Amino acid sequence: MSSLCEICGRVYCDHTSTERGLTPEQWEQAMSRELTPDEKVAFQSGDTQQKIRAARIASSKLYGKIFSLPGGGMAIDGVVDES
Repeated sequence: MSSLCEICGRVYCDHTSTERGLTPEQWEQAMSRELTPDEKVAFQSGDTQQKIRAARIASSKLYGKIFSLPGGGMAIDGVVDES
């Protein structure tokens, strides 16, 4: 199973690399990597906001990106800043 989408929280969605905040190379890598443990928990929960949050945290860590998180806060290099 590939990673969760940072936009919709689904696996194998139609969002482009640009929409997801990734380069085309990062998008290719994301489509072929396994879910992180946190993404697996979020996926099993079925909660869309939890899946998006987990996807953004994982992507921020893997690709050195900064993402805003649903419900507030930011994910910066895999670290969550709730301030």
